[in-house]
Amino acid sequence: MRLQIRWGRANLLARAYAEKLAERWDLSEEALREYYERHQERYVRNLELSLLAFFYATEEEARSALMASLGANSFGSLASSGFSRRVPLGWVSSLDVSSEYAGAFLSSDSAKSVLGPFESPRGEYVLLFVENRLDSRKLSFEEARGALREDLEMELLEEELRELRRRFNVRIHGEKIRELQPYEF
Repeated sequence: MRLQIRWGRANLLARAYAEKLAERWDLSEEALREYYERHQERYVRNLELSLLAFFYATEEEARSALMASLGANSFGSLASSGFSRRVPLGWVSSLDVSSEYAGAFLSSDSAKSVLGPFESPRGEYVLLFVENRLDSRKLSFEEARGALREDLEMELLEEELRELRRRFNVRIHGEKIRELQPYEF
């Protein structure tokens, strides 16, 4: 218990120090815009697809459903194709997809397309129906504003920590900290 109190006190002091520092930081509109201009490549929305998964017992059934879906009403064809179950996956980012499936995921160049069939770990075959697509794009300043502020604050705090380490020859004993830490993060 005593260790938790000491740890809590150290965290409280660190937060108070960071808040005091923040009073000096320039987080004005101009500073945020300048930071955005220097780091625009960080502020992007990745490709996202809204997916619906249709599961089939055999690859043949999945391929038949895929062929039937190539017409004008691909969703209607899949919906009546004899799937064993249908699972809405919601919005999935290109970052969420394993490299094994990334090629198919990224090649879906339009909404309302069908990807697959893919074999699932359970031996089922899956067709993915793309309900909607949001292409990758750079975020505007306004869209990135919240993240910009957090990132700029973190950069300024890291600069302050580097300066403290330089001025006071700070040594961090990671092993000792782990021994004393009352709980895991």
